[in-house]
Amino acid sequence: MMTAMLAALMLLQDTQELVDRYFAEAERAKREPIENQLASRPVAEVEEAVRRGAGRAGLTPTVRGGDVTVRESKTRVGGVAFRYHLYVPKDCDPAKRGRLIVSLHGTGGTGEQALALWRENAAAMGDVFVLAPSIVGDAWGGSTRGHSHVLTAIHEVVRDFPVDANQVWMDGVSMGGTGTFRIAGYVPDRFAGVMPRVQGPRYDGDPPPPGQKEPVNVRPRFLENFKNVPVYWIVGEKDEMVPIQWMRLGHERLKSLGCDVTFREMPRGHEAYAEENAAIVAWMSKRSRDPYPAEVVWHSAEQAYRRAYWVEVGKHAAGPSKQYAYQDFSGKVLETRTEFRNPAIVKATVKRADNAIEATVEGAATPLTFWLSDAMLDLDKPVVVRVNGVKVSDKKAARSVKTLLLDAQERMDRAMIFSAKVEVRVP
Repeated sequence: MMTAMLAALMLLQDTQELVDRYFAEAERAKREPIENQLASRPVAEVEEAVRRGAGRAGLTPTVRGGDVTVRESKTRVGGVAFRYHLYVPKDCDPAKRGRLIVSLHGTGGTGEQALALWRENAAAMGDVFVLAPSIVGDAWGGSTRGHSHVLTAIHEVVRDFPVDANQVWMDGVSMGGTGTFRIAGYVPDRFAGVMPRVQGPRYDGDPPPPGQKEPVNVRPRFLENFKNVPVYWIVGEKDEMVPIQWMRLGHERLKSLGCDVTFREMPRGHEAYAEENAAIVAWMSKRSRDPYPAEVVWHSAEQAYRRAYWVEVGKHAAGPSKQYAYQDFSGKVLETRTEFRNPAIVKATVKRADNAIEATVEGAATPLTFWLSDAMLDLDKPVVVRVNGVKVSDKKAARSVKTLLLDAQERMDRAMIFSAKVEVRVP
């Protein structure tokens, strides 16, 4: 009896070691043999090892609670060298997972300056880590390279430090506020919530009439993607850089969509409003990311961003589109992306009682992929999928260790794990 228990324990330990090696290996070709070794293990065992293995490497005798460490990295997109500052909370316990605030600086700023916005509150913040990346010559909210500064740094910190992956928050001031809205709009499933300051989301409008400078019929875009992302939004009533009426318009749009939004209109201008920090931390303490929300609303206007949570758009339906050239501050074009005028819109709901997914879809072509987890549905039974009222699938979705590992590695998220998927047609 004891021999069997010991063998089982050794096998579990071996699984953990293999999983840790898999995620530590940067090259796909070197991960593949490890993946093959794990393929025969129970999916639940591998999934638990994936979850357990994150966040164990970073605390060392030279990085202790209360310290600020500066790290060098390269963006996953573009391979651009950058650095980020990380505050490790004073009462950090490697056995417990804390919260993480990602703080984005404004134009011409640095990560060190963004970190300073929070350092005054450090003693009262408890288990909160603060990550502040620096970006030079580029904007957070434009190119995928700009986005990758943030997403790469988050991945490394959650990988190396005891951070709860369901408690990753993002705030930013001015350009950082724009980046907060833009990045969370493109990648809503990465964040428990956002706290933009003195800037807003993307706005579109018609050209101004003769004699006027401002566009007309201004409308905020892609706020539908904040269905599961709470927003604590700080604006300045006397802000001369950002039209307050545009900010109010964005707030009204979020409210009309039923989003969780707190809107703080302050009586001054374009500044960071550090006095709101304590209220923000208290607001955070009542919320957390749900990695498997029962309802997902996903507006996708370009192929670069096709997936949120468990919904993935394979292709956009044919229609009018526009090319956007994303430049750095010197005017150099970093990339050109195509955006569809009519976005793909998916509204999907998990019906646990029926072991089913029901979705309405506009502007998306076949295939449409739903990623699945035992946390969502009973994968031992057929999963019924209905799209636009038509049953498009009613078969079992096979769990796979390979699916689990490849997806967790690609999306850099070891707390939102999917072991199966089903591709369906769009009727």
